[in-house]
Amino acid sequence: MVASAKAKKYKVKDEHLSWEEFSQASYWMLNSLKQQEWPEEQVEMIRDFWIVLESHDWRYDPSNSQKRALLVYQGFGEIDIRPWARQMLSVSSH
Repeated sequence: MVASAKAKKYKVKDEHLSWEEFSQASYWMLNSLKQQEWPEEQVEMIRDFWIVLESHDWRYDPSNSQKRALLVYQGFGEIDIRPWARQMLSVSSH
């Protein structure tokens, strides 16, 4: 089975990630976007959004509920990114 098929099979929603997993995923995602030559402005926008989440006061809340809320909120950000990504993929495939 190829890596991309494995990744889809075992996809975990953002709100179910630990902060450590989220941090690792965001690092790899940003590197992948750069390797795929996404416009720097878009990469910076996504990076800046994740930095704000990582540095938010709720991120350090000992109860975990506010930390989880940030991850759920981050998951909603995917809705805004996906249409743009599809457009980029369709343009780059022509």
